Amino acid sequence: MSILKEFYHGNITPYDRLMSKKLMEKQQEVVLYEEKIREKLGNYKDTAKLLFDFSKTTAEINAITAEKNFIYGFEIGIRFMIEVLGVLA
Repeated sequence: MSILKEFYHGNITPYDRLMSKKLMEKQQEVVLYEEKIREKLGNYKDTAKLLFDFSKTTAEINAITAEKNFIYGFEIGIRFMIEVLGVLA
């Protein structure tokens, strides 16, 4: 099957790659820090909600950044292909 057909049929999911060991370690580290902060906050529910909202917003920013970087990478790849095909023509 061509790459376009594979992509159309959902067999290619670029966002669903395995994380590197280093990235997984850093994510676990963030979770530990967040847990420690929550423990220290204790009964300060307003502050705990702020921490949750902060974490959620940070995750959303990271998701948007990943999407933008994927699209940018794809666009750069297309530019390379166009230039190479122009040189070959």
